[in-house]
Amino acid sequence: MNRTIHKKFVRHFILALAFALSVWSPMPARSEDSAEGKAKIEANMKERHQAMMEQKHKMMEEMKAQDVQLKDLVTKMNSASSNKKLDLLAEIVTKLVEQKAAMTAHMETMHTEMMQHDSSKIMMMNMDK
Repeated sequence: MNRTIHKKFVRHFILALAFALSVWSPMPARSEDSAEGKAKIEANMKERHQAMMEQKHKMMEEMKAQDVQLKDLVTKMNSASSNKKLDLLAEIVTKLVEQKAAMTAHMETMHTEMMQHDSSKIMMMNMDK
């Protein structure tokens, strides 16, 4: 009986090991599939890079416009009468908070896109191996 249990254990262990090796061992890719896949990934990466550069340019333009708005508000506040200054200061602070929240949301979106871009690079490097 002990011998039967031992044989079953060995048989199950060998089956489990064979299954694990088949799942975890890399499958050799055909060279044409690999080259085609690599070309698609490269094209996708170039598109993403271009889109990210356009987003960066757009973001910089928006930030410059926001700076002009804030500078105008501060100039307006500095030349305002005492009873209007507090209202203008509140408007400036509100505008800063809105801009900060928008920037945080935009940065989170860009971070996600960059992580996806980086994962594509890693896939390309693995295909070269």
